[in-house]
Amino acid sequence: MYDGGHYERNAGCRGGHTAFVSRTRGANEPFSTTLSYGFKPGEERLPPTHGGPSMKRTAVLSVLACSLISAGFFSYLISPASVLPLLLSEFDISRTDAGLSISVVYLGWLVFQLPTGYLIDRVDVRSLMFASVAVFVAAVFVGTALTGYQSFLAVRFVAGITGGVLFTASARIVGQVVQPRYQGTAVTAFTASGPVGFVLGQLGSPLIAERVGWQAVFPVYATITLLGYLLFRRIQQDQSYDAESISLRGFAETLSNPAVLLISLAALCTNSMYLFLNTWIPTFAAEVHALSLAGAGGIAALIPFMGIVARPGGGWLSDRLGTRRRPVIIASFLLSVPVIAVLTQTVTQSVFALFLLSVGFSLQLAGGLYFIYIQEIVPPNVTGTSLAVATSFAIGGALVAPIVGGWLINAISWSAAFAFNILLGLVGIVAILLSPESVDSSTLG
Repeated sequence: MYDGGHYERNAGCRGGHTAFVSRTRGANEPFSTTLSYGFKPGEERLPPTHGGPSMKRTAVLSVLACSLISAGFFSYLISPASVLPLLLSEFDISRTDAGLSISVVYLGWLVFQLPTGYLIDRVDVRSLMFASVAVFVAAVFVGTALTGYQSFLAVRFVAGITGGVLFTASARIVGQVVQPRYQGTAVTAFTASGPVGFVLGQLGSPLIAERVGWQAVFPVYATITLLGYLLFRRIQQDQSYDAESISLRGFAETLSNPAVLLISLAALCTNSMYLFLNTWIPTFAAEVHALSLAGAGGIAALIPFMGIVARPGGGWLSDRLGTRRRPVIIASFLLSVPVIAVLTQTVTQSVFALFLLSVGFSLQLAGGLYFIYIQEIVPPNVTGTSLAVATSFAIGGALVAPIVGGWLINAISWSAAFAFNILLGLVGIVAILLSPESVDSSTLG
């Protein structure tokens, strides 16, 4: 039932489907014309994981395919971070300008995220996926033939436009192919594709650049996305993802839902802190700790590396807590802020690495939860839009984090940049404290 922006699941649906009901529509009347798995009311079909070993295998492969698609995108996104000194030299630009190489991808993603979310709720996701992968791969390979920093940024902007489908639509697909009680674990496992991609980008980019030049870095990651799509195309041939109906009024109401906005604000804070660290820790390690370019990229990769464990771990833990998301997200902020506060202290390289491991794990406990949390407080016909709102906020944070970080470092100091991220952590805590708790789906599915 709707109560201050919160919708409750109806546990009595056939086959363990998740339905949302409105207080004005009766306790057993579905809110929309389709259930959250895309099946029409009364149909005997079950979600994939209810259909025996073969269907469970299909669900696992779907998660894998979506993860590969997303990981390739995120590898491409972060890849300039570990070769920023090379970009500074190649294009004769400032640090702030170099930060644009990361932010411009998020800008393209952000500008088209909300329209993409609306389309996800109305159009066959397979068509959207094909178009997005085609644009992404084409943009990356065309970019290798262009020269000049403005052309470099333009290509990365075009590639960023596709993020609304490559990540957001993938997150929605993963949420649909598993039982409600396992959605937290599954979706956060998928979102680990982000840190996996970041690890590949941080570790692989300097190695590739040293051997064949920095321009050759980007097509490698586009190939990962392409391979993921080929797997997705093969296993989804017999699957149905019917678009759910969303009106313009429902779209507008979702954009102004206070609970959606609060959760999205917290996602902004988490992603801003995460992207600041991923973008500037390689340079910080090289300048302050006198590490080589490859060494700095390697130690910085510890941050996203921990997300491979932390993101699924956060989902698993919240599922064990009755699918309660708030305690895990608040704990993530509370554990991360003190570590960020001591990162600028003079310590040995071993202690510095330990700090990065700690903050990489704690910060990313919440990293994937937002994308299931946001779906649990809205009716099923606007899940794509609600995901788009949360992702837009997260992208907005990621967009400004490298630029603001570079400006604070240049204008004031490294300490000022880290202090700003501490403030973001405190804002995130307040936002989640004001947010509603997600429903308990432990008895569902």
